[in-house]
Amino acid sequence: MAKDKKKDPKKALEKKAKKAQKQEKKKDKTNVKQATKQKQKQPKVHDEEEEDIDLILSNFQKELEAKEAVTEEHCAPPSRRSCGAFVANPIDLNELILFAGEYYNGQKVALFNDFFIYNIEKNDWRKYISPNSPGPRSSHQLVITNAGRGFLFGGEFVSPNQTTFFHYKDFWALDLKTYTWEKLEVGKKPSPRSGHRMVLWKHYIILFGGFYDAGNETRYLDDLHVFDTVECKWIVVDIPEPKPTKRSGFDFIVSGDTLALYGGYTKEVVKGKVARDWKWEKRKRGGVAPQPRCGAPMVSFKGKGYMFGGVCDIKEDDETIESVCVDEFFQLNVDQCRFYPVNLKASPTATNTKPPPRFNTMMCVQRSTLYVFGGILEKDDKELTYSDLWSCDLDKLNPFKNIIEDKEAMTLWAGEESDDDDDDEDDDEDDDGDSDDDSDDSENEEPDVAATVEPEPEEEEEPIENPLEEQIEQIELDESIPQRVIVEDPFFEANQPIATDATLRDYFARTTDYWMKRRWTTKERKTEANLSK
Repeated sequence: MAKDKKKDPKKALEKKAKKAQKQEKKKDKTNVKQATKQKQKQPKVHDEEEEDIDLILSNFQKELEAKEAVTEEHCAPPSRRSCGAFVANPIDLNELILFAGEYYNGQKVALFNDFFIYNIEKNDWRKYISPNSPGPRSSHQLVITNAGRGFLFGGEFVSPNQTTFFHYKDFWALDLKTYTWEKLEVGKKPSPRSGHRMVLWKHYIILFGGFYDAGNETRYLDDLHVFDTVECKWIVVDIPEPKPTKRSGFDFIVSGDTLALYGGYTKEVVKGKVARDWKWEKRKRGGVAPQPRCGAPMVSFKGKGYMFGGVCDIKEDDETIESVCVDEFFQLNVDQCRFYPVNLKASPTATNTKPPPRFNTMMCVQRSTLYVFGGILEKDDKELTYSDLWSCDLDKLNPFKNIIEDKEAMTLWAGEESDDDDDDEDDDEDDDGDSDDDSDDSENEEPDVAATVEPEPEEEEEPIENPLEEQIEQIELDESIPQRVIVEDPFFEANQPIATDATLRDYFARTTDYWMKRRWTTKERKTEANLSK
């Protein structure tokens, strides 16, 4: 029998007081973090008045007009940035194109309008400056036709101190043979916006969504526009319900005659108009679906979408939501609407097999290789911007190759330092203190049962057994076993036996898809359970 012990009222009161103090401290910490983030979003007051945004853009344009012709120069890799346009050159399969983007160092925002071309074989960067080119911007969209003509629409500009915002609705054409830009005036264009997405389908450019910041409010959009590159005109397409809600920063790819839209960010509810031409179809996600996120780009390759990174909001408790950047790499089978994690081959020598966590990175595919450039890592209250370049062969699925390293991203933050680390240390000390108190109290408390309950061991993922593989191995090792037999497979749907006119190896090959689906389904259930904790 267990010993009878009495509770010490004094120690019980001390324990309750200490726990209340700890909870209050955590609440204060949460309030400080929220106040810091809110402060970063508010316009900052400076000793000098913010420059007029029209004057800033006008000065940029005057500098460009001073150029008499297009100039080309070999240069260092582009500076660190996010939210730029990064696309493959369809008329030269050895080139990648990068235009514009933004960089925030914690104090000032820099917007770019530089135009780079990267030669893959030579590992060489060239910069082109044109007398007539789009102004500095980010969160714009650039698509290039197979004939080598690019089309750019929209984007946003923010003054260095983030007090003034401007959304573009200009429409530009790029000639990749002469590296010249032309501003297109083609009638009624889509409204000003950024965070929208554009894709090329046949000779049409399809644009959807985005947002517009009017100063006192932010409006998210759900309109669909089509630009005919042959007729050179915009068409507004009214879509019947159901259709995607208003959003920006989503994934948008083409696979055959199908447009796939996934994720994004929005704050509004949509009421649609009725039409009869096009229609959206909402599909159920299958496979191992990623948890909700934004800032995770997706590119299309051989009928599949490849998505990397992003930022997820993790709810720690009722009052705290933590933003977490991820380095997850997913594949979307568009036809089946199923997600799967991309499992890269193991490398005995490489230490960094894929880019570190980030969001708003830039990605494109040239030939069969995926390229990832730049992006942002959100760490505590810092937004650290990368300037690295990575590549991954999507046919071989070898580990990522780090083409351009970035060892300075963690040291270039000029904003205010967060006190989260100190707070976390204090919390750890409190936790240790509470642990001691709990230990003391447990000695004085009367147990409910006269027994010691051992903690349950962590559940390990059990490998999925495949009885067919074992039977095939036995057949290969033992020649006395007949080659054509009937074997009941207890795991297969409907418990169907192997046909008498087929070998076990034929049967296993025929049911490979089933075993793969079974494995992913099991992992999906475990992922869902972990997220529900």
